[in-house]
Amino acid sequence: MKFAVFNDLFSRKELGFMPDSTFYALKNAVFSDIIGIDRVDPSLEEPAKLAVSASRKIFKTLVAFVRIKQTLIRVLTFSGDSLHSLIKILASRSVDIKKLIVNSIQRVSKVLPLKQVCRFFSVSLRQFYSWKQQLNFLCHNINEFIFCPSLHPNSVSPSDLRKMKSILKDPFYKGWPLYSVAMHALRNNKLALAVSTWYKYVKQIGFHSLFHKKRRKPHYKCVRASKPNEILHADITLFKNLDGSVSYIYFVMDNFSRYILSWTVDTCVSADTFVENLKKAFSKIKSVYKNIEISIINLITDGGPENDNFNVKEFVEKLNFHHFIAQKDIICSNSMIEAFNKTMKYS
Repeated sequence: MKFAVFNDLFSRKELGFMPDSTFYALKNAVFSDIIGIDRVDPSLEEPAKLAVSASRKIFKTLVAFVRIKQTLIRVLTFSGDSLHSLIKILASRSVDIKKLIVNSIQRVSKVLPLKQVCRFFSVSLRQFYSWKQQLNFLCHNINEFIFCPSLHPNSVSPSDLRKMKSILKDPFYKGWPLYSVAMHALRNNKLALAVSTWYKYVKQIGFHSLFHKKRRKPHYKCVRASKPNEILHADITLFKNLDGSVSYIYFVMDNFSRYILSWTVDTCVSADTFVENLKKAFSKIKSVYKNIEISIINLITDGGPENDNFNVKEFVEKLNFHHFIAQKDIICSNSMIEAFNKTMKYS
């Protein structure tokens, strides 16, 4: 090849696979510096050139094979997939195809460098050696999550998996975290496996649901009235005026219709004002539903001192109200009227 490049027997285009630095280094090489080159008979130079010229036909034949391969690549990759991915897909589906590719690479690698041959087949060296090792240790009747014991002697064996299943089925370990089960089995010489191995195989052998339960936050349904005046909400909110002063607004809301039954404004937080606002709401209910018998009314407030005091309790007992403190007597909050407070102040 060096002799052919030096004597212009191959063009740069024909030697496209050769790096530019290598090509021009051979083109400008001084062969007289090589020990022994001066002893070559000059009469042999011309036959050597003829022999190299004849080998150009072989070279062109190889170039034709490369072009055929490039054409096949274009045809195979017309769908958008690369040749590398197509070869991997075919090899994964059939052991015979994998064996054919490996044998072909091994045969051609006797003539060409192995790395270059693998590149022709669009297969990496790592993939080639992996397929070669798999073909050397063909295993049958092995589950998909158990590695071949001949190829992977340190992997989990079927007997270890059977022990793991029996341990997980043991009622003694019921309710234990998987980490505790693995460490207990290790310390008591029942099964010498790492904790990470337990986590890896517990899902594949069908025990994943015992140790990976999703803890969902419980969602509680808020109280909902089935008719008007069945449930009332009462609250106080602070409102800042334009002159910098502060006012306290008292609200009473109907749960069924979200209607504001009464409201009062005061300059301080007072239990008396709160009771007066409840009286206004109750009188409005009696005036609107004067022909309907009013049943027991449920009143929901928060746990502030203005809502939970002696005056409020006395009034509630007199009118036969049921007073509930939000998030204390009932699990729900007083969010219905608190949402109205935010809407009133910020919208």
